[in-house]
Amino acid sequence: MKEIIAAVKQHALDNYNTSYGWSVVVETFTDNELEQHLEQMKRYDQDESPITLEWAIQEMEEFAQLHTEIFG
Repeated sequence: MKEIIAAVKQHALDNYNTSYGWSVVVETFTDNELEQHLEQMKRYDQDESPITLEWAIQEMEEFAQLHTEIFG
């Protein structure tokens, strides 16, 4: 899981100024909070498959986009 968290954070840094609200992920999530968020979303989706990097990035992109739509 640590590798996935690191890759999601790197993706957020790479897209900090280019896409949606990735700055929120960079500036507000600790590693532990990011891991907890992803695990909670898996449970919410009732998805028992392992968390993959692709899924994690998609999940956080949806979160970042929603945050931007709500808060600007």
